[in-house]
Amino acid sequence: QNSIQNIKYTLSVSKIGNGEGSININPPNIICNEDCSEEYIQGTSITITSNVGADSLFTGWSGDCSGVGPCTIIMNGNMEVTANFEFAEEFSVSVSKIGSGAGTVTSSISGISCGSICSHIFQSVSPIQLTAIPDSGSQFISWGGCDSLDSNVCHLTPGINKVVTAKFFLGYKLTVAKIGGGSGTVTSEPNGLNCGGDCSEFFPPNTAVTLRPNRAPGSYFFGWQGCDSMDIDPLNPEIILCMVNIDENKEITADFRIS
Repeated sequence: QNSIQNIKYTLSVSKIGNGEGSININPPNIICNEDCSEEYIQGTSITITSNVGADSLFTGWSGDCSGVGPCTIIMNGNMEVTANFEFAEEFSVSVSKIGSGAGTVTSSISGISCGSICSHIFQSVSPIQLTAIPDSGSQFISWGGCDSLDSNVCHLTPGINKVVTAKFFLGYKLTVAKIGGGSGTVTSEPNGLNCGGDCSEFFPPNTAVTLRPNRAPGSYFFGWQGCDSMDIDPLNPEIILCMVNIDENKEITADFRIS
C-alpha cells in the first residue's frame, strides 16, 4: 500500500481574458506567465496569487479557486485553477448638477464624490453606479446621460466616456391619492397638480398650496385626509378646498364616491 508521501496530484493553472497578468504559485514560489502545472505530494498547502499587468484588471478565479484575493488550496486531488485578466481601457465620467436644489453624487468605484461639477478617469471592466443623495430640504428629480436607471442610481457601462447630469430641486413633494369608488380629478393652485389617479408634484419650501376637488358626473366628493386646513370655496360653497403648507413631503388623500 502506498504511503501518503508517494501519492501525488497535479495542479494545473491557466489564464483567460484579454488582459495581461501572471500567476504566482507558492510553493515552489514560481511565476506562471502562461498555462503551467506542478505536481505535489498529497496534503500540500498551496497559495496562489495574481499579478496584474499594465492597463489590466484581475476579475477573479474559477475552477478550484474563487473570489479575487489570494487562494489557498490543499492538494487532496488533481486541481484546476483559472485566472481571468481583462483589459481595462481608461474612460472619463463627468457629472454636473442642475436645478435649484443641492445634493451630492458618489460613484460605486472610488473617484467621484462631488458638489456642483466633477469628473474622474476610471479604469474598470465593471459597471459603475452613481448615487444621488439630496441635501435636507432638496429632492433628487432625475438623471441625464445614464445607460440605465434605478431610482436615484445611475448605471454606466465601462469603457465609454460619459457626461451625466443630476437634477436636484429645492423644495418638497406633495402627493395626492384618490380613494373611494367614485371618480374625479384634483387640481392645485399654484399650478402643478392636475391628476386622476395617484399624482405628485414638487413645490418650493413654504409654498401655500390649495387643492380643489372636481367630481365626475355620477360621483360626489366625500372629503380630504392629510390637509393642514380646509375651507369652503367662496365661489362654490359645495366645494371643500384643502390647504397645505409645503414645509416637508406631504401626502393628501381625496375621497370620491359614487352618487
